Parts: sequence; C-alpha cells; structure tokens
Amino acid sequence: MPLTPPADAVRSPTYQVMRRMRDERKLTPEQTACFVRPRPTEELYDTEADPNELHNLADDQDQANTLRQMRAALTTWETETDDRKTGPLNPDEFDRETGDPLPNRLRPRPGKSKTTNPRRGNTPGI
Repeated sequence: MPLTPPADAVRSPTYQVMRRMRDERKLTPEQTACFVRPRPTEELYDTEADPNELHNLADDQDQANTLRQMRAALTTWETETDDRKTGPLNPDEFDRETGDPLPNRLRPRPGKSKTTNPRRGNTPGI
C-alpha cells in the first residue's frame, strides 16, 4: 500500500490540495493514511475483505497466528532464495510530506559507474 508517496508526488497539485484538506479536517481517516508517520513496522491486510488495504491487522490479537505464519514464510523464502537483507535503509533525502530536500541529502551523488550490484558485481552504466 502506498502510504508514503514519492518526493515528486508530494509536490503535485493533487497532494497539495490533500494537505490543505487534511489541515482543514475535510478528509476521511482512510484519505489521511498517506500522512501517517512513522509507518507501522509490520502491516497485515485481509485483501479479500479489505482490497484497498486500509485496515492494518498486524496488531489484532485475532491475527497473531497468521502474522507468525507470514513471518515464518518470509524467513523460509529468504533462506531458500538467498534473499538477504542489505542492511539499514538509507535515510530519506526528501521530506515525506512537503517533498523538500532534507539536510542529509547527499550531493553530489556517486556516479553510476561507482554503483555496485551485489548480485552482478560492478555494473557501470546501469
């Protein structure tokens, strides 16, 4: 579920209107979901009953067994496919609400020739 829009989206006229309407309390709770910070650590949805993934069930005790099964399935997948976590995510470079650059934004960025793909080694030009 796209709860956190990309930097270019937050600069859009539509998003600006949503921000104004949120501040005026004219949005439904579902419409304000993209403004929630921080995002939940885990998300679990009943995609048949809630196809728009608006109601996170991860904290619902009735779903604790399902969440444990999903965690186990993920661990199995990671092991079987050698799908490793790459470490901590890079910090945001843009404010998630305004789209403005944050002070920690790295400039200049390393050239693409310095980018390394761990599965293929050094991959200039990709």
